[in-house]
Amino acid sequence: MIVHNLDEFPPPIFVVGPARSGTTLTAKILGHHPDVFSPGETHYFEDIWTRRDALGDLESEAELSRAADRLMTIFGRFNFPDTQELVDAVIQKETLVDRVDAAGGGYAGLYRAFTQMLAKSRGKIRICDDTPKHLYYLQAILDLFPKAKVIACVRDPRDFLSSYKNYWRRSTESERIKSLYHPVITSLLWRSSANALFRHARNCCTDRILLVRYEDLVQNPTYEVKRICDFVGLTYSDDMLAVETHNSSFDEPSSPGIFTSSVGRWRTSLDPEEVWWVQTVGQQGMRAFGYQEEPVNLSAIAVFRLFITAPFALGRALHANARKRGPLLGYIARRARPLIGF
Repeated sequence: MIVHNLDEFPPPIFVVGPARSGTTLTAKILGHHPDVFSPGETHYFEDIWTRRDALGDLESEAELSRAADRLMTIFGRFNFPDTQELVDAVIQKETLVDRVDAAGGGYAGLYRAFTQMLAKSRGKIRICDDTPKHLYYLQAILDLFPKAKVIACVRDPRDFLSSYKNYWRRSTESERIKSLYHPVITSLLWRSSANALFRHARNCCTDRILLVRYEDLVQNPTYEVKRICDFVGLTYSDDMLAVETHNSSFDEPSSPGIFTSSVGRWRTSLDPEEVWWVQTVGQQGMRAFGYQEEPVNLSAIAVFRLFITAPFALGRALHANARKRGPLLGYIARRARPLIGF
């Protein structure tokens, strides 16, 4: 398919879910399709959409210029240097601003123009945006992009906790990543994410959101990727499974492909108290997504110690992420709201 105009591009694919739940792997797989460009995490809604009060409605050239300035540096600020180099090389701000109206105008038009220009520079016709945090903006995404497809990734919360706990070992921002982990806070984060996904999957028409469990993806990749391709309207190819790199928190086989060794690793990498907290906090979500709780022998003192240190850990995490989030009150509210009910 040859695309001549930006408005001829197929709708975007959004891959969302709790961090460390297979969003990167899913995007890498889709990025192996000849039609799809996966640039990394755009953080568009957290970094641009949440600043609508400051940026305006993007109807004037000055407003568009301010929003474009911020968007032009977004991959660099969120630690995707290769994509930032591509942005710097192929997108001129003036050209981007000129194309927003043709792409629909407003915040949706700015997103379309920006991502479609990136895709076109790589000879692709479709964008796969794998920003996990976009799960907190699903309603806005579904409203702004009526034909967009959303792949919602979920993972056993105990393996999620294990991966979150150890990711600093492989990160270029090890100190910041370390400060983000606390068993209670991270368990609440999984619950918030799982509740948000479950509510949207339950309330939204099934042709918009597809739920993919990480364990199913890595243990039966051919079936799951075919299911994903059918959902988003792509032709499946075995080449899509030949991912070159992984995003594991642990040392894994360096050969290309999809590995299963990360499934169930929590049994050797989490303390009993960590397992108790995530199973207790995430109980409803675990059951809804088909994960079974297991009994643990724990120390009541250690459980209480984690409880009383949680508020301090939350403050530390919010401070560490100050440059990578939108306005604080909205940031907290979006994550706190799904914690209530299921």
